[in-house]
Amino acid sequence: MQSAKCKVQSVKLGFSHFAFYILYFAFCTSLFSFPLGADALQTIRLSGRVVNRTHNAPVPGQEVTLVRHRGEAADRVKAVAGADGVFRFEQVALEDSASLALTTTYLGVPYVVSDEVIRRGSDLEVAVYDTTSSDAAVQADAYHLIVNVHGPGLEVMEILSLRNDGDRTIYGADGLSLRIPLPSGFSGLEVEPAATAPTASGFASRWPVPPGQTRLRFRYRLPAGEAFSRPAPYPASMVSVLIHPSDVAAESRSLANQGVVDFEGQKFLHLIGSNVAAGAPIDFRVTGSAAGGGEDHSGHEHADEKTGLSRETLKWGLLGLAVLLGAAALFYRPGKKAAVNRDRQDGQGKGETRRLEERRAEVIRQIADLDDAHEAGRVEEAAYEKRRSELKDEAVRLTEALRPGDG
Repeated sequence: MQSAKCKVQSVKLGFSHFAFYILYFAFCTSLFSFPLGADALQTIRLSGRVVNRTHNAPVPGQEVTLVRHRGEAADRVKAVAGADGVFRFEQVALEDSASLALTTTYLGVPYVVSDEVIRRGSDLEVAVYDTTSSDAAVQADAYHLIVNVHGPGLEVMEILSLRNDGDRTIYGADGLSLRIPLPSGFSGLEVEPAATAPTASGFASRWPVPPGQTRLRFRYRLPAGEAFSRPAPYPASMVSVLIHPSDVAAESRSLANQGVVDFEGQKFLHLIGSNVAAGAPIDFRVTGSAAGGGEDHSGHEHADEKTGLSRETLKWGLLGLAVLLGAAALFYRPGKKAAVNRDRQDGQGKGETRRLEERRAEVIRQIADLDDAHEAGRVEEAAYEKRRSELKDEAVRLTEALRPGDG
């Protein structure tokens, strides 16, 4: 690219004119000294502290790695924490086209500080924890199951929203953490995160579980006529089962039948339970099939051959239905009835309903994107929990606003 020149005529100048042209020349030089479109570079001194949050004590001698990702390439620079747990990296360039991460491995468990936190640049902390093989501190905010009656059996998808309320990362000497029982006769298990080991009753995750929130997603098949029955792996505030198509019959000894719910044009039969103890049975049996052998899914452009539901529904359905059921839980609590928005009865019309539905779908997608960013280590835990809570609250309010009045 041709360099630009700042030309100053040779004239006799007073002091003020001379100062003006010096500043003007400096401006022109800085303006054209970099090619257009290059990253605006900011160089910082990056420092922080490694802290064992089990004992609230610094971790001296801990190695910390600064990773710079630029496309598929990654550069790594290492530093060692001093006696006070403090580490430093000199002359760290912040580039728009590159992302940074701080990583360390403590007692065999990797920990990550995200790019977003690093760019804030103050009081960085790399929190690490002692480990334990016990999962006694795990609680479940909710178990969500989507069951599809399709072909010769059942397709089951589960999402477990869990919390480690302890002060240690769950990661045993055997490399296992969460242990999940499954119904007898299951097959075709797929788990996210994928690192698992089979157990006598189901599977165990190989993914370490630090204190805070975590999420486990998996799917499997059950043969035709098989009743669903398994113990709850951890205490749960709520268990929700959604069965598709909605015109099947189902019975359960542990869950209440809430009838049919509608989400984004898909109808589900809804079974729900609350305050489920660890080890308590979660059971149901589909006792009838849809007329004509099930709904025709040929209209879905990208239908999943295994489930009959569209891939888009499978991707967003778990998050969206979890939000939907979060609102339903407000109605389910004994002695507490949620307020019902009656805007549609007051003539707000289809336009307002469409606006609310579009906003709810957008919020659900934002939750999904946020979850992906958190799992990839790009969002700090505290910021993730705060933002996710805000989005979920908004989605619940939108769902309540979309509920028809009860007369």
